[in-house]
Amino acid sequence: MSNACFMSTVDDTIATSLHLILIRHGETEWAVTGQHTGRTDIPLTATGEAQASELGQQLQGIEFVHMLTSPLKRARQTCERVALDRAFASDPDLAEWEYPSTTAWVGGVRDGCPHGESPAQVTARADRLIAQLRRKTGNIALFSHGQFGAALAARWIGWPWPRRVISRSTWPR
Repeated sequence: MSNACFMSTVDDTIATSLHLILIRHGETEWAVTGQHTGRTDIPLTATGEAQASELGQQLQGIEFVHMLTSPLKRARQTCERVALDRAFASDPDLAEWEYPSTTAWVGGVRDGCPHGESPAQVTARADRLIAQLRRKTGNIALFSHGQFGAALAARWIGWPWPRRVISRSTWPR
């Protein structure tokens, strides 16, 4: 199932509200095999298409003033199935973190990848998108990706990104 995250804000100074629904694209072949896709432009699987159609049915009663999607095929296909006959626009700021290969991701990357985006560049993209969104009101659907979605959600609540990950192997004994 596509993951959806609900984020909202109310600005009491101008008595308007913004409600965001952040949607990660449906299943892809690489998601099934555990590969990080980055900017590789691959389509949804049949299961991913069905997930997106099901989500479209669940969101059918919501009136969206804007629907924005990553330009990458898997997010766009998810958006098309959710949007049904509603208009949507592509926003390059919703694209996935650009890392050049899946091998660069092994073990986690905190300083960026050669020929890819650094965490600071991803953070700047998220902050730029948030600044645009905060000037809008109403229900807005955002179709994006796992890594960029995590960055966007963290920045939305004012956290730095990426956050330090603590695993059991690093806990004090």
